[in-house]
Amino acid sequence: HYDQAIESYRKALEIKPEFADGYNNLASAFKEVGNLDEAIIYYHKALEIKPAYAEAYWNLGNCYKEKKLLDEAIRMYRQAVEKKCDYADAYLNLGTVFELKGDLENSIRYFREALVINPVFAEAYCNLGHAFKEKGEMEKAFENTRKAIDINPALVDAHYNMGMILQQKGECQKSLEFFQNAVRLYPNDSPDYKRSKTFMLKSLYTLGAESEFFENLIEMVQSGQISSLLGSLCSRAGVRYGGNIKNPFCNDPLNYVSYRQLMVDRDFEDTFYEAANTILSGSDSELKYQGLLINADQTAGNIFSQESNFSRKVKEIIHSEIAWYRQKYQDSEEGFLVNWPENYSLYGWLVSYRSGGSILPHMHENGWISGSIYIRVPKTDVSEEGDLFVSIDECQYNPAPEATRGKVIEVQTGGICLFPASLHHCTIPFESLENRIVLAFDVNPR
Repeated sequence: HYDQAIESYRKALEIKPEFADGYNNLASAFKEVGNLDEAIIYYHKALEIKPAYAEAYWNLGNCYKEKKLLDEAIRMYRQAVEKKCDYADAYLNLGTVFELKGDLENSIRYFREALVINPVFAEAYCNLGHAFKEKGEMEKAFENTRKAIDINPALVDAHYNMGMILQQKGECQKSLEFFQNAVRLYPNDSPDYKRSKTFMLKSLYTLGAESEFFENLIEMVQSGQISSLLGSLCSRAGVRYGGNIKNPFCNDPLNYVSYRQLMVDRDFEDTFYEAANTILSGSDSELKYQGLLINADQTAGNIFSQESNFSRKVKEIIHSEIAWYRQKYQDSEEGFLVNWPENYSLYGWLVSYRSGGSILPHMHENGWISGSIYIRVPKTDVSEEGDLFVSIDECQYNPAPEATRGKVIEVQTGGICLFPASLHHCTIPFESLENRIVLAFDVNPR
């Protein structure tokens, strides 16, 4: 149908070449078939004819957002609200792009602008709740997501977000209800449906609902679903309930933990330490409340969304290390390697640990593989102090030899560790007075 629409719009423009709406519609048809470059050309043609065309600026912003050109998207959305001051959708998208850049303050600001214009804008309340969740302000996240659902009970993203908020607050019985709503509302063949069902499964596991948990687990595995969280739940269920559960993600994740030094062939001090120190000490550096951290600070948002030399150089290094990792395990038949995502993005953040600092066992539920680059590790004479501990479930680090569900990875300044995102991991506390700086990141399927 879109091919026919494109042909029709072209014919209309041959008859009426100064038809701005025609160019806008032609561009939108190209966008629908995934041809963003052609769409951008024709949106610009619409603006040449009609420079105050707010909707064309908004559409251009959407194209640039899809192409991950976030600064250009912001420029277009700002043009849209300049031309049309009550353009709530443009303020909404401005907030979304700033959140993608990791600028949560501006994200929250623009979602609130959208709500000033439209006080019953359910999507704006939903996105505002998500931004507060990313900032670690869970009560505000809950309040705004609740408003979104009150305004539009069919807004499925709000049900999913509420499930995530309640799960993080430890209210798993309530979270289960909202994930069940999301599963009911999302199309059965959509990635959102599968993701919601996996987090529903996590709530069932946490609640100890064994029979319902296994019923859903078996259904999901048999349907071919694969994710780090599903893999982790298979591993955890094997420990808790016994038995050999076939894991679609990775049956033996501890065998796929890789650590090596970067410093041998890279200008590490300049590329990593100086840049990271500048970010962490900067007055505009935004921190996220992270309940898992002890005596430590974490940057908010995705550090790789910032268009900086640090971001570009580090992404290049990580992509190279990921290629090396895949080459190392190229003969493996584990699901996460055989089904490597065709497209992925990097999501990263800095953590600065003070004396006594650590992070509790956790896993990265949306990642494919997780990684850490050790930018500054204070020297210590105490065995395993400050090292990384990885495990197949939530068990705490235990130096006793019978603790077999995990292993300790000795880390040093300049090292990189990559491992399946289904693994739980934590930092063993250290007592050095010198801060410890780590860049943590995930490879996230798109």
